[in-house]
This record gives sequence, structure tokens and C-alpha cells, in this order.
Amino acid sequence: MVLCQAGSPLEDVARAIAHPVVVCIGSRGNLLQTFVVLEGQVTECPSLLSAVDRAFKLHFIFNIAYVSASEHVWQLLQKLAYTIHENSSTYACVTDLITYTRSKRRRIDL
Repeated sequence: MVLCQAGSPLEDVARAIAHPVVVCIGSRGNLLQTFVVLEGQVTECPSLLSAVDRAFKLHFIFNIAYVSASEHVWQLLQKLAYTIHENSSTYACVTDLITYTRSKRRRIDL
């Protein structure tokens, strides 16, 4: 995710990105606009959640590899939120967090 100050030229950010990225305009805790950027194309989204959803789906639909710096976050969303389990290696921290989350959910369900 890229956080830009209001008035920042979004076109400069968009040209430099070749993978789906969530771009937010505003400040931390006060987002004014949210976008998804892919290969120079900028799409405004109504919320941060919808932007993350769209960015994830672009990765998946177009078979775009996750950027290594955020791969663990996308893996967590893929496996926990979207329940897409592919035969690929998973970070241990992702597996541990999923196991922990599911154990807590079972206790609540009981």
C-alpha cells in the first residue's frame, strides 16, 4: 500500500507500478480517496477494503506474482479470507497465524 499526501500527483505513482497496488490519498487515519493502480491504470475504489479486495483479485485473475515485500500479507488474505489453497509454499508465519486464528474461532463457536 502506498500512502500519498493530498495533492500528490497520482500519475507519477501509477507509472512506476507494474503490479496491483493500493494507493491511498490522505493521512493515516484520515483517508480521503483510495485507488488500485496496475500498469498505469488507476481505478478509484469506495473504501480501503474494496481496494484491497480488487488488488487481490487482480493478482489472482491475471496470475501476477505477489511482490516479495508483501507476499506474506497477500498469502494470509488468500488462504484465510478467500480460502484459496494452492499447492505453493507458504510462509511459516502465515501458517501459524491461520492455525492460531482457527483455534480461537473454534473456541468462540463452542
